[in-house]
Amino acid sequence: MQNPSPRVLRFVCALAIIASLTAAALGQVPSSTWVQLNPVHNPPRRGAPAMAYDPVSQKIVMFGGYGRLNYYGDTWTFDGTDWKNQRLTVAPSPRAAAGMAFDVTLQKLVLFGGWNGQNYLGDTWLWDGATSTWAQTSPAKSPKPMTRTQTRAGARGATGRASSGPGPSPSSRAPGWAPRARTPAPPAMPAPPPRPGQVKSVGRGTLAPSRGITSLRQLGPTKILTVFVRARRAVAINR
Repeated sequence: MQNPSPRVLRFVCALAIIASLTAAALGQVPSSTWVQLNPVHNPPRRGAPAMAYDPVSQKIVMFGGYGRLNYYGDTWTFDGTDWKNQRLTVAPSPRAAAGMAFDVTLQKLVLFGGWNGQNYLGDTWLWDGATSTWAQTSPAKSPKPMTRTQTRAGARGATGRASSGPGPSPSSRAPGWAPRARTPAPPAMPAPPPRPGQVKSVGRGTLAPSRGITSLRQLGPTKILTVFVRARRAVAINR
């Protein structure tokens, strides 16, 4: 098989470039940057909502979460442009940190568990994107009540609360929760007073004995040398 000529290669490269530019102009190339949107409607600010993409309705579905004073039980959908409050009469009870994912077999979103500020929840709900409705289901087998954070910890073989995930728990993220103040460290103990005749430091680079002498001027040259030698020895011992 012969290698293609340089003219053919240049022609193929030119076609590829033209195809890429055309796709970009038509918006078919996914963007790698963030773009802030300004929807007309927005859900209230909240933490730890359940959120997942629904391929049936081609919308993002968000349920629940917690605010400063309460837990939410509302359902919102996002179509890529605006949010819509579904305002449903049948829906899961208010909660935060519930798990939610799309079931390919059922073609529905499955919501499980959560925390309502008092108890862990263990009920299961199905979201039908075709009718925009919730329906509670009772599987023959079901996990114990838990939050999605604990579900992640169990999947990793961990025990207790996982380190990742913002879900509230009885000891951490309930409304009004605030981190506990750290116990202050005890004050440093003062150094013991020097023994009689022991050399002590009275300033950076200034040494004097502790027998009532406040200045090296009161000592003769010989005593000053003795004090200096003792100080060097004391420093070496302390090291």
